[in-house]
Amino acid sequence: MLTRAAIVADKLSGAGVDVFCIAPGAIDTPMFQASSLNHLSDSQRADFIGKMGQARLIPPKEIAEQIFFLCRSVLFSCSLQCVLPD
Repeated sequence: MLTRAAIVADKLSGAGVDVFCIAPGAIDTPMFQASSLNHLSDSQRADFIGKMGQARLIPPKEIAEQIFFLCRSVLFSCSLQCVLPD
């Protein structure tokens, strides 16, 4: 994902477009629950989540707030930034 963002940033350099890559990891969504957690026992689930950066799943609202922040026009100019919420 970061490579693709870097390519887009390079193609748009000089066009006044900032490129951001958000790589949040595990987000607490029904899809993630179904694909990664539902088949685990309670202790396996706790162990899995405990090994994450903040020992929690990230709520979708937190990612949405970061996207909103990055989309504001008051941000400084940059060609590529990767945001790793944790």
